[in-house]
Amino acid sequence: MGSQAEIEVGRQWWAELGAMFEQLKPNMGRAGVRERVERYVLGLLGQTERKNGWQLAEQMYEAGPQGMQRLLNAAVWQEDEVRDTLSRYVAARMGEPNGIFIADETGFLKKGTKSAGVARQYSGTAGRIENCQIGVFLAYATRQGCVFLDGRLYLPEEWLQDRQRCQAAGIPDNVTFETKPQLVQAMLEHAAANGVPAQWVVADTVYSSDDLRLWLQAQGYWYVVAVPSTYSVWYSGQQVSAAMLIETVDTPNWVCLSAGEGSQGPRYYEWTWFQLPYHGEVGCAHWLIARRSLSTPEDIAYYHAYAPATSTLADLVLIAGRRWAIEVGFEQTKGELGLDQYECRLWRAWYRHITLVLVAYAYLVMLRVSIADTSLSIPELRRLIHASAADERERQHRLHWVFWRRRHQALAKQCHIRRRQQTQPEQLPAMELIPFQLPTLGQLTEQAWAQIASLFPKPARVGPPSSAHRQLLEAILWLIHHGLSWHSIPDRFGPWQTVYTRYKQWLRAGLWSRIVLILNSQTPNLAV
Repeated sequence: MGSQAEIEVGRQWWAELGAMFEQLKPNMGRAGVRERVERYVLGLLGQTERKNGWQLAEQMYEAGPQGMQRLLNAAVWQEDEVRDTLSRYVAARMGEPNGIFIADETGFLKKGTKSAGVARQYSGTAGRIENCQIGVFLAYATRQGCVFLDGRLYLPEEWLQDRQRCQAAGIPDNVTFETKPQLVQAMLEHAAANGVPAQWVVADTVYSSDDLRLWLQAQGYWYVVAVPSTYSVWYSGQQVSAAMLIETVDTPNWVCLSAGEGSQGPRYYEWTWFQLPYHGEVGCAHWLIARRSLSTPEDIAYYHAYAPATSTLADLVLIAGRRWAIEVGFEQTKGELGLDQYECRLWRAWYRHITLVLVAYAYLVMLRVSIADTSLSIPELRRLIHASAADERERQHRLHWVFWRRRHQALAKQCHIRRRQQTQPEQLPAMELIPFQLPTLGQLTEQAWAQIASLFPKPARVGPPSSAHRQLLEAILWLIHHGLSWHSIPDRFGPWQTVYTRYKQWLRAGLWSRIVLILNSQTPNLAV
């Protein structure tokens, strides 16, 4: 990139920002508030060390921090509508039918106890339990880039048990407890309502709940979600963990694939997969996928995928690899735009700061789309923006360092790629790995039930009749054919605890193995 790109950035920089603010204007109240919002976003894009009210005010040549603080705490404007408008703007500019929603969370470390939602809880940012707030975010990725659409503050249950504390933090009375998967579902519903086109959803293990996966399938989404090593899979009527299942895979049944381009070249891992015999929409299938590190083979990650039955492992690997984009987004919004540098305690102030950071980040991504240089990183783009607005001497100095860093980074990346090529393939293998087909149980036909019913002892004075046995068996088979956890059993089968208890009794008595033999002899195994 040379002077032409510099000229293009300078030409596009105000045009893109003006176009975005024009879209957001109806949600920003009176003219004074709109001007303050624009100044806040410009401050976030600026070069001040920290992006809090005091330093943003100084950056924007204001007399004091009161204006910036009031914008977050008391000014009249609609931050929720700003995020909705941002979603529509993103959909119009970079929407694609096969777009990918990415859900993940990030922690905001805190020292006190008064900030809305703060508690001692696990933070992936810190890698341990810390006193922090947790924000759950939804990003949107296409071939043109990745932007954040929405963010929600996770509110632990302990907060909602103390209404006085909630009122002090400005938490509305109508806010109820929502799990992290429920927050993601709400954000996905908002994105769909705002016309954001997407086909895929990728997420971390926190968001692999049965309820969310079933909702995604009902809405017509395909997904690749990470699951823990303890994730249960039904195998011929028995529950086994994902880790135990993958341990049975021999080395020749792992294939080396790239999960996409990283900062140091292709991100190669070894992969294997099983096709799960679970029910889905016509033409779709479920898989359990495992990924292990080339350097430390004991480091294994697991995924549950749901997609068209014609999908290849390479297809699903690339989708799984897109989750990396939200990690990059967190790093850039924190490092470049002060996502975690707010100094406010109130519920609404948190949402307002987060919303304006998402606007600033979307602006940078859109600007990169406008100048058609996807190799330009967000940090370098922000430096170019400031270089284009400086005087001649300062501009030349900053551009010198922009170009020097880019050359140095390109050279370092080539060195990393050459070093990796000594132990990793230069391209994806031509042969596709065929998934292992996991067997399931046959359907409960009348002929099968006649044989199974004869296994149960004749009912005594006290005990369940045979009809209850059948209902419990149908509940277990429903669970196996859908691949869900026990608590997901529909109410029509009765309490899930009763079903689980009866399954364990049959298992201990050896009755379950005989039921499995009868079902498998009646109906061939299904591979949905």
